[in-house]
Amino acid sequence: MCGILYKNRWILLLLNIFSALTIYAQEPFVCQNNFYFSFGSSNGASQLHEVIIESNGNVNFDPLENSTGVAMNAVGYRSTDNLIYGIGTATQRLYQVDATGESFPLVILDVNLNNGYYAATITPNGDEMIIVEQTNGFGGGSVALVVVDLTDNTYPTKRRTPLTGSNVQTTDIAFDPISGILYGFDSRESRLITIDATTGLVTTNFPSSNVADRMGGLYFDAFGKMFGYGNAVNDNTARTFFGIDKNTGIVSNLGTGPSTSNKDGCACPFTIDLLKNVTPRQVVPCTELTYNFEISNLSGETIMGIDLTDTMPEDFVILRLDKNPYGGTFTGAGTNILRIEDMTVPLGQDSIKVVVETLPFAQGIYKNQAYLDDLPAGLGSRSPSDDPTTVLSDDSTSIEVFPLVVNLANQQQNLCEGTSIELVAGTINGIDYQWNTGSTASTLVVSEPGQYAVTITNGCEVEIDSVFISEEPISVDLGEAITLNLGEYYNLNPITNAIGTIQYNWTEKGQFVDCLDCATLEVRPFFNTNYEVQITSSSGCIANASVPITVTKDRGIYIPNVFSPNLDGINDQFYIMGQGFAQILVFQIVDRWGNIVYSQNQGEINDATIGWDGIMNGQAVQPGVFSYYAKVIYLDEIEESFYGDVTLVR
Repeated sequence: MCGILYKNRWILLLLNIFSALTIYAQEPFVCQNNFYFSFGSSNGASQLHEVIIESNGNVNFDPLENSTGVAMNAVGYRSTDNLIYGIGTATQRLYQVDATGESFPLVILDVNLNNGYYAATITPNGDEMIIVEQTNGFGGGSVALVVVDLTDNTYPTKRRTPLTGSNVQTTDIAFDPISGILYGFDSRESRLITIDATTGLVTTNFPSSNVADRMGGLYFDAFGKMFGYGNAVNDNTARTFFGIDKNTGIVSNLGTGPSTSNKDGCACPFTIDLLKNVTPRQVVPCTELTYNFEISNLSGETIMGIDLTDTMPEDFVILRLDKNPYGGTFTGAGTNILRIEDMTVPLGQDSIKVVVETLPFAQGIYKNQAYLDDLPAGLGSRSPSDDPTTVLSDDSTSIEVFPLVVNLANQQQNLCEGTSIELVAGTINGIDYQWNTGSTASTLVVSEPGQYAVTITNGCEVEIDSVFISEEPISVDLGEAITLNLGEYYNLNPITNAIGTIQYNWTEKGQFVDCLDCATLEVRPFFNTNYEVQITSSSGCIANASVPITVTKDRGIYIPNVFSPNLDGINDQFYIMGQGFAQILVFQIVDRWGNIVYSQNQGEINDATIGWDGIMNGQAVQPGVFSYYAKVIYLDEIEESFYGDVTLVR
């Protein structure tokens, strides 16, 4: 047995040496802050794609020219040679992938072949590949970090560091290019995590996400913003593009893309990138605005001889350069073409600020894009600017110029009694305001009727407008206090001076009444109460009124002591009479020997048709004295019992 093991080790060593010594003509990627995603194709082999963010925020995958030819996962981008490294899921062989998508086998990694390896990244300096080891295949937990030395062409495993802390499962990891912190996403608790790449300590200080469930790919851009691609909550398909706040762990849904399986992602943020923002975004002609050009250099070295160019819209003119930490020669003041040549950009992030003015006849939406030129070839020579306020990558920065207009007439002109309204003269930056009240704000709060005027100017134009604010005193009345008998109906009719369309809102003791917008309300209260009505006029003015209602409960039950069922139409029935709309629960009549001669357990009082007519078993009973027992219940659920005698005469 020992001889067989010794022989197998030599075979594995020879295979690894042969793979390492094989020379391939590889085409390197250009490190331009691009995001790449690897996932399985129909034939089982993985295809590498560049992730394209569309204008609507959704995601498209642009496949590279070639398939890798193998099922591959755990991919990472190496900035020192601009190649992607990945692991074959069947053999645990390490591969290089070039810009065409073709894979080049390297060595079989010295790892536990019984476990899975689906998440990986490469250190910012390009020296090491950090791989997450999973137990029980893809569904298992993350148990260790395996570190491969990429500076040695035999790619040895330098160390295996067990994970400590929380029990997690992460299907991708990525280094923050600015802080160097290693992040992952725990699929078990749906949360962002950090991992100490040296000690293996897992930290879970972030909350569980109610947006994302699992992340098949994590990556950072050149400004340290974090993104992911994977499964949304309650979605078994990995097709959602996420934004992740690395400070709070909050995940947001940015868009959707193709469904993926056997997936992993990587990116190259170790480049020079340019963001272009502008404030304010909405202006009028003759307004100053500031463009902010933020440059991030994560390339690993200071880059000299870089040019910044930006052709502004023709209706803009450059006034001055307010900030430039990169030196170089600035030209373009008094024109619409900005150039800063021969800049020196050190590592880190900083910004250039340029002040621009919109010309008198500018109007509409303007878009333009800046460029960094003369970059090193490995960084793409030219880098376009990106608008940081949109999801779309490398897109133009837009600004909207509105004409100088003020219109007070299209706003509320009726002042409700005891209230105020706000007149808005504008919401755009770059405008000066002067009201006839002396106020210089863009809005004016009015609490009294009268004529109000405003003059607005942007420095090259003047607009004047005015409006008369009238007062609309409205009232509503429900009349004097009301007294009703228990069970009595009543119609509440509000009296108001409001004209036009009126809305009604009724409540009883503060509780809404189920009669939306009723102009008249029919009520039948069983207890003392109070009804309120609120009316709203067509101009939005409101008035309120209320009325108390007292309910009298004179029950007044009357049961006769004699009746004569002789069919003469007078006093032929023995029944319960009275007030209060009572219901009969029990009404029984017995003879002197205790025999029940009549029984009624339902019906209403004052109903002669359900009374006793002196008949028992179809025969007229003999005159005499009979006893009765009655029990009734009133509308307010009060019960009352009665006992007595009645004499039947013929």
